[in-house]
Amino acid sequence: MSVEEQVARNETAIESLKVSEDRQWEIIEAIRKRLPVWATLLISLLTGAVFSLLTVLVIVCRDGI
Repeated sequence: MSVEEQVARNETAIESLKVSEDRQWEIIEAIRKRLPVWATLLISLLTGAVFSLLTVLVIVCRDGI
């Protein structure tokens, strides 16, 4: 393998690593922009509580009629 071929291969590898690094930073930014785990958990718990109360209310109203 000639020196020129090795240089070309190394330049291609460097460009590939730069693209990979850019993608990595994009993914990190996307993760930073999402809701925190505690907020997601709180929303889930509140949603479950509301639907549980609605279920109980429907059952009580149906039996009362």
